[in-house]
Amino acid sequence: DGALLASIEAASVAFRSVAAHLSRVYAVGGFDSQAKRNLGARVDGGLDVVESLDVLSWDWDPLTPLPESRTRSGAAVAGRKLYVLGGLRGQEAVPRTDSL
Repeated sequence: DGALLASIEAASVAFRSVAAHLSRVYAVGGFDSQAKRNLGARVDGGLDVVESLDVLSWDWDPLTPLPESRTRSGAAVAGRKLYVLGGLRGQEAVPRTDSL
């Protein structure tokens, strides 16, 4: 089952932000809780990784990394852009919004 496979691939990453647009689900930042995946840069436990799940094929696609790693941010799609708002890097707040 493609849905099960797609969810297992992302299972070790926690505190990600997600947003959906058309047939894509975007997963942003987070914390690799089991250190199972070689994902992006890690700074104080945060990741700079941005991935997109195509819900029609169940394939994960890597996208351009965040300029600053983070966990627990907000994410939304408006127009043709993915916005990532705030979050944490370690115990410090990330006071920025990025558009990808």
